[in-house]
Amino acid sequence: MGEARAWIKRKLADMPDDWVGTVRWLLSSVRGYRGQLTLLSALRTAAVLLGVASAAVNRTVIDAATAHSGGVWLAIALFVAVQAGSSGVSMGLSWLSTVLGERLSNGVRERLYRHVLGARWDSLSAYHSEQLLARLTSDVTSISSGLTGTAVSLLAMAVQAVAAFALLLHYDAMLAVFVVVLTPVAVLTSALVSVRLRILQQRVQQAEADYRQRAQEAIAHVEVVKALCAEPAEAAALSALQGEHERLLRRRARLTVVANGVMSLAFVGSYLFAFVHGILGIMGGSVTYGTFAAFLSLVGQVQSSLAGLSGILPRAASVIASAARVRELSELPLEGRPAAGEKDLGSTALGVRARDLVFSYPARPGAEAPRVIDGLSLDIAPGEIVAVMGPSGTGKTTLVRLLLGLLEPTSGELALVREGASFSPRSCRDEVGYVPQGNTLFSGSIRENLLMGRADATEEDMRRALSMVRALDFVELLPGGLDARVGERALGISEGQAQRIAIARALARPAGLLILDEATSALDEQTELAVMRSLRSLETRPTCVVITHRPEVVPLCDRLLRLDESSSGS
Repeated sequence: MGEARAWIKRKLADMPDDWVGTVRWLLSSVRGYRGQLTLLSALRTAAVLLGVASAAVNRTVIDAATAHSGGVWLAIALFVAVQAGSSGVSMGLSWLSTVLGERLSNGVRERLYRHVLGARWDSLSAYHSEQLLARLTSDVTSISSGLTGTAVSLLAMAVQAVAAFALLLHYDAMLAVFVVVLTPVAVLTSALVSVRLRILQQRVQQAEADYRQRAQEAIAHVEVVKALCAEPAEAAALSALQGEHERLLRRRARLTVVANGVMSLAFVGSYLFAFVHGILGIMGGSVTYGTFAAFLSLVGQVQSSLAGLSGILPRAASVIASAARVRELSELPLEGRPAAGEKDLGSTALGVRARDLVFSYPARPGAEAPRVIDGLSLDIAPGEIVAVMGPSGTGKTTLVRLLLGLLEPTSGELALVREGASFSPRSCRDEVGYVPQGNTLFSGSIRENLLMGRADATEEDMRRALSMVRALDFVELLPGGLDARVGERALGISEGQAQRIAIARALARPAGLLILDEATSALDEQTELAVMRSLRSLETRPTCVVITHRPEVVPLCDRLLRLDESSSGS
C-alpha cells in the first residue's frame, strides 16, 4: 500500500500547478475544432442511446413473436430501423474520430513546431532534444486522443449509465439496485489493483527504454565497440536488460490477471444474477422472454459505462499533464522580428564592431555567472578575412552565437556594420553564411542540403559552390550526382566530403558575412588551403570570420584575432 500511496502522490504532483490555466489553454488551442468535437460527442451519445433503445426494441420484438401478436412486423421494422441507424452512426463515428484525431494532432503539432523553430535559441537550448521530440509527438498524440476519446466519451458514458439504469429500473427495480451496488464496488477494487499495475507498467517501460537505449548506442557506435573488442560485453549487457524486461513482464501479466479477474467476477456475478433472476421470473410468469433478453443487454451496458467512467480521472490527468508540457513549449519567448526598414538589403560585405562586449551564461540560483566573454572590443572591416584562435573555453563558439543573433550580449555592444550604418546581428541573419563544426548534413539528397542554404539556387549556383570547395568532382561520380542520397550522419560519404558540402551550402547563399566554425577540420591541408584561396578569390567577397585551431590557415587570412583569458573568461 505504501508503494501505491507514493504512486498516487507522484501522479498528483505531475498535475500542473496552474491546471485551470492549462485547461483554458487546451480549450483555446482547439478553438477551431470545437464544432467537430461537439458533433463527435453527439454521435457517441446517439450511439449509446441507440444501444439502450435496441434493448427495448428487442424486448418488444421477442414478446410480440412469442405472443403471436399482429404487431410483430411493426416491431421488426422498428428493430431494423434502430439497427440501421446504429450502423450508420457507428460508421460516421469511426470516420469522424479518425479524421478529426489526425487533423487535430497535425494542427497542434504544426503550430507547436513553428513556434519551437521561431523560439529564442537560449530558451530552447535548455531542453534536451529528446524532450522536445517527446512533446511534439507523444504528448500531442495524448492530447488528441484524450480530446477525441476521453473527453467526448464522458457525456456518452454518463448518458448510457443513466438511460440503461432507468430502463432496467423500469423493468425490475431489485435487479437494477443489485447491479448498481455490485458494479461500483468491483470497479473500485479493480482500480486499487490497477494502481499497482500502473506502477509496474512504468517499470516495464523504463526497462524497455534502457534496453533500446543500450542497443541504439551500441549500433550507433559499432566501430568503437569493435575497436575495443567489446562485442561479448555488450551482448551480455543487452541480455541482462532483456532478462529484467522479461521478469517485469511476467509480474505485470500476473497482476493483470488479478485485476481482470476481479472485474470479471463482479461482471459475471451481475450477469448470472440477472440470468437466474430472469429464468425464475419466466418460470413464475412475472418476466417475459423479451424482458429477460433486455435484462442481459442492459446489465452489460450499465457495467461497461460505469467501468468506463471509473477510468476517466486518470486519463484526464494524463491529458492535462501532456497539455501542460506542450503549453510550456508554446509559451517560449519568440525571437524578435527585425523592425521594418531596420536593415538595408545591400549586397556589400558586413563588418563587425564590438565594444566592451560581455556575455555570461545563466548560473545556478545563488551562484555568480562566470563571464565567457569579458570586455571584448574589436573591429572587422567589411570584406576582411579574420582568423580567430584561442584555447578551449575562451568564447569562440559563444562569439559565433552572438554574431548569428542566437544570443544577446549581457552588456556592451555588438553590431554588424555597412557603409556607416549599424544593425543587430539578429536582423542580418538572412545575410550570414554559417558552417558549424562537425557533420551538419541532413538525411536526403545533396541537392536538398544545398537548397537549405538558398531555396532559389540554380543548378549553376550549386555547381559553382561545389567547385569552389573541390567537391564537384566527387559529387558527379556519385550515383545521381546532385540527387545522390546522403544517409544519417552523412552515411555514404566521408567526413571530409560532408564538410565540403556543408561549406558549399553556405557559399551558395549570397552573404555579407561568412562564419566558418572549425569548418575545415576534417580536410587535408591541401584541400583546406584550396578552399581558403577560393574564398579570397571571390569577386564580391563577404567578410569572413574563421574559427580555427590550425596555424596553416592564418597566412591566408588578413589578420589573426587571438582570444585568451585577458579578453574572455576561461
